[in-house]
Amino acid sequence: MRRLSGSSQESSQILSQSIRDKHFITLFREDASLSESHTRLMTLRALSLEYPNEMKHKELMNGIRDMLNDGLFPHGMTISKITVDQVFIQDKNGLELPMHELSDGYRGVYALVLDLIQAMADSYGVEGLFVRRDDGHDDGHVVIKRSGVVLIDEVEAHLHPTWQQQLPEWLKNHFPGLQFLVTTHSPLVAQAADPNGVFVLPSPDDPQREIRRLTGSEYDQIRLGRAEKTLLGAAFGLKTVRSRWANQEIKQWKRLDAKKHAKVPLTESEIQEHARLRAEMAIAFDLVRENEVP
Repeated sequence: MRRLSGSSQESSQILSQSIRDKHFITLFREDASLSESHTRLMTLRALSLEYPNEMKHKELMNGIRDMLNDGLFPHGMTISKITVDQVFIQDKNGLELPMHELSDGYRGVYALVLDLIQAMADSYGVEGLFVRRDDGHDDGHVVIKRSGVVLIDEVEAHLHPTWQQQLPEWLKNHFPGLQFLVTTHSPLVAQAADPNGVFVLPSPDDPQREIRRLTGSEYDQIRLGRAEKTLLGAAFGLKTVRSRWANQEIKQWKRLDAKKHAKVPLTESEIQEHARLRAEMAIAFDLVRENEVP
């Protein structure tokens, strides 16, 4: 669960009793949230105003803002302002809104990354935490190179497909020392996995399926193939990527077309149905789209 607010009293009580549990509680309790990191960011703003000579507060706050503004949010959106009681985000047209008024996708990704940064700061301290990568490709990008292991369940939750493609790569690029163990139902997320990094697990429909790592060729098919091919492959095992209605239409088309080719007379209603389905099949089987390399 990656809610920005809404922890129950019981979850809050658990967190107050155990510092260690705060890094794991949202994996196991639906009534827990990642609100603490959000609150701490606003507290950093208050501390930087109250103690202007304490550079660690300003350093952490500015590092968080610079990192979150380094291509995390789509459509050119960036954190524009941090106050003692709000975090504001602004789009490229100048529209500014407080974070809590954005969609679940924005709030969830913000909460996830902010929680990661705060956990790294707790573990390693602020000094030297943020570095600017200068490798000839991503000059000046803010990253955290400290090591660790991160578990994320269904990282694609509430995310637009574009963000499902971009977020895993963003996390890997900005936390190069972290090992991410991620579960997903999205082929777009699976495409971002490292070599030897995709495992299939049993499912309710196939409880006897063996837990195994995908072979090199299966991994290549995910990385190089289309998303629908990934869904039909070993990782997800779907039988079809069409809707049930579409499959029924195709089945009916095949039945009528077979009768026509077998010279079996069609009724007037079947002739009309065949003509209607023929127009649909032109769409259903047009697999190569404009400007797409076959």
